[in-house]
Amino acid sequence: MRRDLARDAASVQQDREAAYLWADRLTASARQGEESQRVVLRPMDHQETYAHSGAFLAPLAELLQGEEDALPAFQIAAGQGGRTLTEFVRAENTQEAFRSGAAARVFAVCAQIMFR
Repeated sequence: MRRDLARDAASVQQDREAAYLWADRLTASARQGEESQRVVLRPMDHQETYAHSGAFLAPLAELLQGEEDALPAFQIAAGQGGRTLTEFVRAENTQEAFRSGAAARVFAVCAQIMFR
């Protein structure tokens, strides 16, 4: 179970790092115009496997808050996957709460074993 948690944590961290990269790309492309945004968003639909995971979309949505030019295009692109951005974020928040609870339980069991 600990290995699964470590693997999940590493995967979530990679998705968050990708979100930072994409936030920079989307913000820069938004300043250059709609065509530039379409070019930047295109790989998210077709090439990037993580682009439709909540662990990527939730932090990206947070990073784009306040970016009036970038956020709407991203919301539309995210919604083309069949779920709204809000649904992705809500699901990811639920998953994150579950992972946190599972990690806390593992640490509690380890502490009990170590201090017997």
